[in-house]
Amino acid sequence: MNDKPFRNPQINYYVKNVEIMVRFYSEHFGFVETFRTPNQGIPVHVELRLEGLTLGFATVEAGNNMHGLKLEPIRKPLLRS
Repeated sequence: MNDKPFRNPQINYYVKNVEIMVRFYSEHFGFVETFRTPNQGIPVHVELRLEGLTLGFATVEAGNNMHGLKLEPIRKPLLRS
């Protein structure tokens, strides 16, 4: 068993609109952008950091094309009202 504490986690989300997620987490929680590609235009991947936590947001297409994943967009909301 590893007795080292868990440090500097990163969570990646594959989303429809990276810019909306970046704006939400920056404005509401204070995350700071640390990585973006491409540098100009509509981003396909952005990383945000708050203290020791990094959140990565990438498009579903980027996950499929760049990382060889087989992701599909969610067609229905996960929560029901």
